[in-house]
Amino acid sequence: MAVKSRARRFPNSSKAEYRQLGCRSGLMQELSFSFRPAGPVSALEPFWRDLESRSDCSFFLSWDWIGCWLDEIDASPILVEGRAGDAVVVLGVFCPGAARPFAIRSVRLQETGQAEVDSLYIEYNGLLIDRRWAGIGERLCIEALLAEGARRGRAGWDRIVIGAAAEPVVAALRDVQPKPRLEAPIQTSHVDLAAIRAAGGDYLAAISANTR
Repeated sequence: MAVKSRARRFPNSSKAEYRQLGCRSGLMQELSFSFRPAGPVSALEPFWRDLESRSDCSFFLSWDWIGCWLDEIDASPILVEGRAGDAVVVLGVFCPGAARPFAIRSVRLQETGQAEVDSLYIEYNGLLIDRRWAGIGERLCIEALLAEGARRGRAGWDRIVIGAAAEPVVAALRDVQPKPRLEAPIQTSHVDLAAIRAAGGDYLAAISANTR
């Protein structure tokens, strides 16, 4: 299936561009990645919502969450944009960490690194990706981001942090070099309400008063 062409471009994009080859539906196709400041929020919204409509993202990657978060943070985030031809297929907002002597230079995906700001934390974190590039675009984007960090030298970064990453993101990044390190994995629980209804059950009646 061909990716629909879109001619719009972000303003003030970085001239640094990385072209990565990915295999989708058995065909090799090139993605190009560029970098720019994420603001102003109003300029980003139409691009984010457009890609959101072509993704299978969670609520935490929807504009309803990301737009509010960008309005509240006191940071200078970097927008990473991936394109297949003229179509935007990957977006992510990365916040550089504070520059301190001897500290590891980091960028964080949709987090600031400030404990108080991040206390209302994102869940199922990841890149916003066109569903036709899911499982491929994540790796290509992170590889381009690592290259950009090296290109910027002392103004760049050595580490990329993806907090509260969803399992598909973890799986997609397993082949990235240098090899990612998984810290503090946490299992998530869920209740299959459809199965309970199909069996004629009542979920609330089956749990204790304390749980309710």
